[in-house]
Amino acid sequence: MSLTDSLSRKLIEHWHRPFVGALGALIVTGSIFVPLHSSGRHTSNLQLAVCLTTPIIFLTVWWIARRPPRTPRGKVGILLAIRAESDADAHRLRHDFIDHLKNTIRRGDSTKDFYLGELPLFIAANLETEEDKTTLLAKSRASLLITGISKRRKLDGGESHVLDLEGLMVHAAVTATAHHQLSTDFSTALPRRTIVPDDHSVFAFEAASQHVGLGVMLVIGIAHLFAGKLSTAERLFLDVEKSLNTSPTDSIAARLLSGPSEEWLRRLYDRWIGALHSEYARNRNNALIPTIENKADKLLARQPKSPVANTSKALCRFLLDRDTNLARSHLERLGRSGGVSRVLNLAFLDAYEGDLRSANEHYKTLFRELDPKMATLIEAEEFIQLILEQEPERHELHFCLGVINYKAKNDLAVATGAFRAFLCERAPGKNRAEYAIAEELLARCEASIERDASS
Repeated sequence: MSLTDSLSRKLIEHWHRPFVGALGALIVTGSIFVPLHSSGRHTSNLQLAVCLTTPIIFLTVWWIARRPPRTPRGKVGILLAIRAESDADAHRLRHDFIDHLKNTIRRGDSTKDFYLGELPLFIAANLETEEDKTTLLAKSRASLLITGISKRRKLDGGESHVLDLEGLMVHAAVTATAHHQLSTDFSTALPRRTIVPDDHSVFAFEAASQHVGLGVMLVIGIAHLFAGKLSTAERLFLDVEKSLNTSPTDSIAARLLSGPSEEWLRRLYDRWIGALHSEYARNRNNALIPTIENKADKLLARQPKSPVANTSKALCRFLLDRDTNLARSHLERLGRSGGVSRVLNLAFLDAYEGDLRSANEHYKTLFRELDPKMATLIEAEEFIQLILEQEPERHELHFCLGVINYKAKNDLAVATGAFRAFLCERAPGKNRAEYAIAEELLARCEASIERDASS
């Protein structure tokens, strides 16, 4: 190789260094200025301006080319900095691993959410500490960085590729606890070391790239879940599930990610239902009920005995068409795992249907065996009041309000009003025992209120 060729290769290899950038500007400027000056003709102002602006334009383009890739607004940035020890291995790494990794991440409905950028080698080589990597992610507006190196080694008497990978994720919208969870899941998603015999490299690299790609999507979906972006998280989780379902069951991705993928989908729907319930409790907007039922159906398909899903399904069936039988079947499916909510809701359904004996038995169980939180009792009370506003003829529900306020909330004034309203609508021949109970509890409330007033 001639000296000129060697020098050219060195300049190309180190083009990012300031010295080479300055040298390039001088060479470009000289290639314009020297012919103009040696021609002996008068140099016009325009030609001088060209000579002066050329190095500025060159250095500006050179400086921009040196910058790390920047993630467009509204996308999740993923940066790759995976290198090899030789040019031949670098070509194979790109063809057998990086290209497959990109295809895995870009496949599916969530492809528009991602931006994948590759870091130049001169930037990747300077990422020595976690602080360096975090700073780079901030400058690039990226959330995730995957670094690594592919080495060729002699193992077990043959040539093998050793691929070492590391990952770092930064998501501004999640808490420190969530970051710990993300780090834990990332360790499953990202194989730290993959050893690939040379004669199996194509298939093994492809399998490793699928594992990493789907793992990346899973972890980013978890980050979106923690950040409250539930629709995006669902789309990512479902894309991962779809890819895993079309993969061989013994593939490394299927073995390591199928369980976590299913678990995070269940957590997603559980949290989503909780958020919708909170919104419904605040504004009683019936337009939310079909959405709640949709999420409950999705969770029931994956976890048939989910307390959250069955309770939500019961609520939706009652509110949408007053189907007390189907609502009851979902609550009874839970058994004791349904806890306080199950007992309160069963008592409500019994009272709604006029069976106060059964309703009272549920309340006895509730106050004897369980420890209902005040927030749960208030929510149950507000729901009963809502139904009474819609259907005032369901006067048996006043009995429920009286029992909850007397035995659990100790709000004797509200209990007194509820028992009086219940007794005013006495139905002949029905619920005689419960009318007697209401009369007794009303007398106690009035006596206690009178004592407090006179003391």
